[in-house]
Amino acid sequence: MSRKSYKEFVDICYDYAEAFTDKSSALSCCQLRPNGFIENIPPHVCEARL
Repeated sequence: MSRKSYKEFVDICYDYAEAFTDKSSALSCCQLRPNGFIENIPPHVCEARL
């Protein structure tokens, strides 16, 4: 894997965030999980497990 410059890394992050927002209509946690983290709603696989 080649090393990326800081600008390339930032561009990749922005592209990912834009694609995620296009697909999910949101990027912030409060919009994705308006009910917060409550016991009867299982966490997403990407969320930290305690």
